[in-house]
Amino acid sequence: MLDYLARNVDIDIWDRNGKGNTPYNICEALKNDEGCRLLKEIGAEYDKSKDAVDHLYEELIIEERKAEEERAKKAEKRKRNKVNRLART
Repeated sequence: MLDYLARNVDIDIWDRNGKGNTPYNICEALKNDEGCRLLKEIGAEYDKSKDAVDHLYEELIIEERKAEEERAKKAEKRKRNKVNRLART
């Protein structure tokens, strides 16, 4: 049944409940070995959190590069303004 849900239903079976427990944590707490095994198998195949983390990391790198470019542009502009002020005097 878990395999069917993971493949065919558009829900995230890795979401946490109100207490913050994942399905795997619940299976471990209930000592449900078969459930733990199935979730490990399904997790290896369907867990999309790594893709989300990779995407967010790429966005962070891009933002950091843009911020660094902006800092460099501002520094260059200050330098040009200083040179221009000195040239006028």
